Amino acid sequence: PNPTEENATIELRLKNDAEGSLKVFDVLGREIKTVKTGKLETGRKEYQLDTSKFSSGVYFIILEGGNTQIQKKFTVVK
Repeated sequence: PNPTEENATIELRLKNDAEGSLKVFDVLGREIKTVKTGKLETGRKEYQLDTSKFSSGVYFIILEGGNTQIQKKFTVVK
């Protein structure tokens, strides 16, 4: 859910396998958490993100792999 309080589910649907990363950044561009790094597999995957220790605010989930970067914004509310 967006906004989230304690947990968020990140759903990916990839057309091809790729080496890459899925990371969370704050609005200042600081890396807060690495959710996944390494091989990202084809198909639908879900990753659970524990946001219970995050401060209230706006964050970005960034997926990088191959020549692609996808960025999604989410909000944590306490």
